[in-house]
Amino acid sequence: MDGEESIAMSLIKDSESNSAMRNPQEFKYDNERSFLITNDDKEKSNGSSKTLANSYRSLLAISEDSKEYPNTQDINRSHYMENTTTWLTTLVHVIKGNIGIGALSLPFAMMNSGIVVGPVLLLVTASIAVHCMHLLVQCNHTFLNRTKSLNLGYAQIAEMSIALYYPKARHLGSMIVNILLVITQLGFCCVYFIFVSESLKQIFDDTIQLDVRIWIAILILPTVLLSFIRTLKLLAVISMVSNILYFSGVFCILIYAGDNMQSPETLPKFTGLATVPLAYGAIVFSLEGIGVILPLENVMASPRHFRCVLSIGMGVVVLVYLLLSILGFSSCGMHCLGSFTLNLPNTPYYAAVKGTLAIAIFFTYFIQFYVPMTIIIPSVQEKLDQKYSSLADYGIRTFFVCVTAVLAICVPLLGDMISLVGAVGCTALEIIFPAVIHILTFSYDNSLCTSSLIKNIILIVFGFLGAVSGLYASIIDMIWNIQHPGVPQGAVLFNSSHVSL
Repeated sequence: MDGEESIAMSLIKDSESNSAMRNPQEFKYDNERSFLITNDDKEKSNGSSKTLANSYRSLLAISEDSKEYPNTQDINRSHYMENTTTWLTTLVHVIKGNIGIGALSLPFAMMNSGIVVGPVLLLVTASIAVHCMHLLVQCNHTFLNRTKSLNLGYAQIAEMSIALYYPKARHLGSMIVNILLVITQLGFCCVYFIFVSESLKQIFDDTIQLDVRIWIAILILPTVLLSFIRTLKLLAVISMVSNILYFSGVFCILIYAGDNMQSPETLPKFTGLATVPLAYGAIVFSLEGIGVILPLENVMASPRHFRCVLSIGMGVVVLVYLLLSILGFSSCGMHCLGSFTLNLPNTPYYAAVKGTLAIAIFFTYFIQFYVPMTIIIPSVQEKLDQKYSSLADYGIRTFFVCVTAVLAICVPLLGDMISLVGAVGCTALEIIFPAVIHILTFSYDNSLCTSSLIKNIILIVFGFLGAVSGLYASIIDMIWNIQHPGVPQGAVLFNSSHVSL
C-alpha cells in the first residue's frame, strides 16, 4: 500500500471501532466510548450526567488518580484488544504509509531548489515533520492517560485540547481537523486525476492525440461508478493490487534513474528563492504521513516502543526519498516534470511502466475518496428523511468525483497541484496543528517549559510561512506554465541569474 493509500485505510479504521475486549479482571472496556473503566468508575457514574467520557472539566483530576490505572505507554494492548500489531509489522506500515505518489514528485522539488539546497530542504522539512509526529504521539498518550482510553484519533485529540480551555467550543477542534482532512484527501484525488490523465496522454500520444483535459473527462464516468464501492473488504483487495503495481513501477524507474545519471557538477546548486516554495510544497506533500501515525500507534501491542519504531521507519523513508530525488534530478536535469514517470522515454517498456503506475494510482483514488465520504455523507444523511438516504449517498459521491475532476481540468498541472495541496493542507495537518495541540495540552497544567513553547511557536511560524509562500509560488507557477507551456520557470530563472553557491 502506497503512502496516501495507507493513510486513507488507517483513517478509515481509526473512524470505526475495531477494539474488541478480552475482559481482563481488573479493567473493563467501554466499546461505545473506547474508555478503560473500573467497577468503581461505573458505580460513581451511575445516576450522574458527568462521566469519564464527557467530563472534560475533570481531566486533570482523573490524571491525578492514575495509580489506579496502567500507564498507557506501559500497557500491553493485546490483553485488551484483538488484532494488535508487533513492532516489526508497525515498522513496515510506517514505511509504506509514507511512500506514495508524492515520492515521484521529488525530482521536481529538486529542480526548483538545487542539487545542494534541495536535499538540505528535504532533510530539514522531514526532521520537522517527524518531530511533529512525535509531538502528536506525546499528546495522544497524555489524553489517553487522562481519559483512560485505549485509543484516540487526531480529531479527538484536537477536540480535547480545546476543551481544556473552552469546553463549549471543543467541537471546533475536530471540525477544523476533519475539514482539513476532507480538503487534503480531495486534493489528493485531484492530483490522481492529473497523474493518470498525463500518463495516458503520453502512452497513447502516438496513436490518439488528445488533450489531458479530455482524458480527465473520459475518466469521470468509470471513476463515478467505482466510487460507489462502500465495502472495505473490496477496497482492501483494490489496495493490495495497487500496492503491488506501485512498488513494481517505482523499482523500474529507480533502475532507469540510476542508469541515466548526469554528473552532479553540471546541475545548479541553488536555483533561486522564487521557486523554493514550490519545492517545499512538493516535499511536504510527499511527507504527508501524519494521518497514519495515530491509527498505527493505537493498535500496537507495546506502545512504549512506537517512538523508536517511528524514528527508524521515517529514517528509512527519508533515505529512500533522498535516493529517488537525487537520482531523478540527476537523470532529468532542469527538465523534471511533476512526476518523474512523465520524464521516462516513450518506449514500449517504459510505456508499460507508466501504465502500471497509472493503474495503481487510479485504484488508489477510491481509497482516498472513501475517507472524506465517511465524514461528509453521514452529516448530510442525518438531516434527511431515511427514504432519501441512499439517493443522498450516490448523489454526494457523484458530486465530489465531478468536483475533483473539474478542479483537475481547470488546473491540469501536476507539479503545481502537488505543491499547492502540500503547502496548504499538508502543512496545516503535519506541522501547524501538532505544535498548537502540544502547546494547549501541556500549558494546561504548566508542564510546558519555555524552550518547548518557543520551539513550538517557531514550528507554527515556519508552517505558516511555508503555507503562504507555497500557495503564492504555486499560483505564480500555474500562471507561468499556462502562458509558457513546456518551459519550467525554475530553469528560466536560473539561467537568467546564474545563482550558485
